[in-house]
Amino acid sequence: MPAALHAVRFTRGVTGVVSTADRPIAIDDDIIATIRERIGADGLVELDAGIGAGDRVTIVEGPFQGIEGVFQRSLNEHQRVAVLLNIVQGSITLNLPRTALRKTSK
Repeated sequence: MPAALHAVRFTRGVTGVVSTADRPIAIDDDIIATIRERIGADGLVELDAGIGAGDRVTIVEGPFQGIEGVFQRSLNEHQRVAVLLNIVQGSITLNLPRTALRKTSK
């Protein structure tokens, strides 16, 4: 086991390393950026990113990636959410995984 991986595995608070078999898996930079954006003043990651009804959000994964919408509500125990999109023909509501959203800073 490389020294750096050994140091990470035995850091206080670490319960495991994302891996397959004995090899760690690289985590996409966008995922790391999302996690860093959600670190609160207390050093803990805020899982819901403070998104509430009426907040502008950007879809960050899937076929609607890059499109902005308005957060409507959480669905089924907060794992999926409803987002309103305004498109040329009118408005539509999408049901998406919460992880597919990032709060827009506008």
